[in-house]
Amino acid sequence: MVAALVPGGRLLLDLHNLAWYRQHAVGKDWREIDDHFLLSEFTFEVTKRRLRGRQILLPKDGGPSREYLTSMLEYDPSEIAVLVSSSGIDDIAFYGDACAAAGGPLFCAERFGEQSHMMIVRGRKVDIAKGNHAHKDPST
Repeated sequence: MVAALVPGGRLLLDLHNLAWYRQHAVGKDWREIDDHFLLSEFTFEVTKRRLRGRQILLPKDGGPSREYLTSMLEYDPSEIAVLVSSSGIDDIAFYGDACAAAGGPLFCAERFGEQSHMMIVRGRKVDIAKGNHAHKDPST
């Protein structure tokens, strides 16, 4: 993605907030959704950085069930900051959706934290011509 940006171009990432998912999504749950029951089980494998999910959708009328498996690679904010800055991105800021839960705007920097469901990352590609220290990508 960074290679596709011109110097000074903006990068915007919409990611899960690992802290929220570990606190709220890991475990077993079931709920009613319209004419189905949804059974869910999520685990987090620390060494592999994977959030794994198994969801089973059971129709209330007794029809065939459907199973969905997910595996998502997850990072915390400090890891994302290292990854994007080492790729030639600076001016990195994190935004979260905890403001929306408090009746405020959907995403805001001052309320990013463990209560933010999402992690929005904003940054700018380093502009070598302006004296920033990063390797120049010859493809831009």
